This record gives sequence, C-alpha cells and structure tokens, in this order.
Amino acid sequence: MLSYVRWAAACFVFVSACALSEGTDPSTLTDASAGDGGVCDPSACPGKDNECGHRGCTNNACTMNYVGAGPAPTTQIAGDCRTDSCDGKGTLASKIDDTDVPDDKNPCTKDVCTNGVPSNTAGPAGVTCGANPPPVLLCNSTGQCVGCLKPADCPGVDSECGTRTCATGGICGMNFAASGKAISSQVAGDCHVLQCDGKGTVISAVDNNDVPVDGNACTSDLCSFGTPINPPTVSGTACNVSGNTLCNGAGVCVQCLVPTTCPGGPDTFCSLRTCVSNACGFNFTGNGIATPTQTTGDCHENQCNGAGGVTNAVKPSDIPVDNNDCTSDLCSVSGVPSNPPTLAGTACNVNGKTKCNGAGVCVACVVPADCGSDTICALRTCTAGVCGVNNTTAGTWCAGSDAGIDAGESVCNGNGACLP
Repeated sequence: MLSYVRWAAACFVFVSACALSEGTDPSTLTDASAGDGGVCDPSACPGKDNECGHRGCTNNACTMNYVGAGPAPTTQIAGDCRTDSCDGKGTLASKIDDTDVPDDKNPCTKDVCTNGVPSNTAGPAGVTCGANPPPVLLCNSTGQCVGCLKPADCPGVDSECGTRTCATGGICGMNFAASGKAISSQVAGDCHVLQCDGKGTVISAVDNNDVPVDGNACTSDLCSFGTPINPPTVSGTACNVSGNTLCNGAGVCVQCLVPTTCPGGPDTFCSLRTCVSNACGFNFTGNGIATPTQTTGDCHENQCNGAGGVTNAVKPSDIPVDNNDCTSDLCSVSGVPSNPPTLAGTACNVNGKTKCNGAGVCVACVVPADCGSDTICALRTCTAGVCGVNNTTAGTWCAGSDAGIDAGESVCNGNGACLP
C-alpha cells in the first residue's frame, strides 16, 4: 500500500513521467527504489517476464510491457504442430497449427501434422534421396535412404562376368562369374577365348582349339601358341574344288600332279594322259599307227584313229598261217582269213610223208606211183594216202624181170620177189 501511495504521489506530481505503457496494470507495480536510493530495477519489479510481457522501468518506476496479440516472437518450437500466441494481455497460449510440420530432414518420409500431432511416415519407394556421388540413393518402403531397391538401381552394367546385386538393407554389390567361364561372344578362329577372370573382367586367353578355319581343303587349320596359321597340306592330299581333286602342296586344289592322277585312265598306246601345269590333258597317237596288240593272221590290223581310239583295218598281208604244207594261207579282199587245201599231189613233208591229198593232209601218196616203181612180182598201191604192195601170185613167170636171171627160169614167190 505504501508503494502504491508513493507511486500515486509521484504520478500526481509528475503526470507525464508516470504514464503507463500499453497494458500496464498499476496494481501489480511496487516501489522498486526502496532502500537503494529510489533507483528502479526491472528484475525487482513485481510479476514475471514471459514471451508475451516483460517488466520494465519508466521514469524510475516499474512498468509492464505487453506484446500485442499474435504469435509469440521467440519461444516457438519448430515442427511441434502448434503455435505459441500472445493474447495482448501478457498471456502465452499454445494453439494447434498443422502447418508447423515436423521436418526430420529425411527426404524419404512425409512430414505431417494431424490435429496437432506430428508424425513422419514413410514416403513412396524409389524416390531419389541424394547422391554420394555417385551412386544415386533411393528411398525404400520403410522411409530409409538406401543404395538400391533392386540390382538395376546399382551403378555399373551387368555382363556375363558380373551381375549387380542389391542385398538386404539396400546395399549394392556384384556377383562375379567363375574364373575361366567363356562368354557367348567370341571371335572364331583367333586361337583365343574370351573368358571371365573371376573379378568381373573379360580377358583373352590362348585357346589352341579355336583353329582358323579358312575353308580351304588344301591348308591345315592350326593354332601355334595362340597364333592362327593355315599352312599348305602335303602334296597329293585329297580335295574337291570345281572338279579338282588333289592339293598341289602350295595350298591350291588342282586337277593333277602327274599324268596318272588324271581321269580317263588307264593309258593306252593310242591315248596317253598328260598333266601340264596341274591341268589334265591327252596325247593321242597318230591316225593309222599300228598298236602293239594284234591278232596274228586275222587279216586285220589294230590301228590308232588319232583321237585316242582303236580301229580294226583290213590288212591282206596278215595271212592266217596254219603251218600246214597242204593248205594255202589267204586273206580275202574284205579281210576274211581262210586256209583252203592245196591241190592233191602238192609236195609236203610231214613225218616222211610228201604228198598233199587235196583235203589239206600230207600223206604218203596220192597215186600208187608215189609209192615207188612196180615189178612183175609187186605192184604198188595207194589206198587212203597209204602206200601198199599188191604181190603177184606165186609161180607167175617173171623171166627177164630181174637182172642176172635167165628168162624162163624165174617165177614170183608170192611175196613180191622174183626168184629162179
């Protein structure tokens, strides 16, 4: 009461100096100068300071200064879904404010106020939530910012030697193929194989089974310590190119190497195969040249026709010699061989026989005279080419028939002799 009296007296004396600030309640003010020489100290003034009002001194007297109605200037709590407001009379009140969302600094959650209740719920999965950099990070379904949701989200490119993985917790990784695994894309015939090194990298390793196939039957397809080569095959190796059948030893399929490798054999006197510059041909014997092979005595001659063939020409001198003294060796004009009998009585000589019988046989006789001279006691005969004797009957007079025998004293003895 004393303070109020003093204040009233002071204000009565100094009206302009004791004018109260807006909202000042004089009943709350006290004399702050008692005992200290009358100097006003705000902290000693009655009441309490808050966001909406604070104590002060004006003209060495306590005052209360109120903040106008509206949001409190400094005591707000960000993200609590409420707003602290002053009522203009020094009272601080908290009101629901669903715009004051709770920002948890997580791009993978939704910052929400629901009737003054703050929450941070998981947002849509797959949304970009930052970069490391790289890789780009993604939100998962539980509101976490992770490295991946699926393998394709991870950096890099899948290959046959390594595929991306996305492990539990959204951690990117790689699954490497085993070392030595051949990949599908290869360079055929380079004596190498593209394969995995077990660490995701493709390397080229020597493969001497990957031979360089050049499609040439006259070369070999080989690898020499990883180097492809096609050396020529041995001369004479079989091939088949446009009718050619033999390799020439220089990697070319040719017709021939020597005449005997040409078609059209076997060679004959009239037709000889040739091989000139690995090309087959023929060398024909001239027309009319006699071949070595003949049939003696057929009245013909085998001759070359000049085109590799043989003709059988009439040759009158090629008589059919039958070595029979009693036949003739003849060729007709048309080339027909024959051996007709010679005339009967033609001389011959076969085992002591000397006469041809006209039927092609050499016999002892044709007529009795061929058998020798007759006598009174022995008359020569010729029967079927055989000589014989027809003896005169015994007792037949043969006088004078034999020298030294007197006439009338000799007779035939029946055995061809004339005896005395």
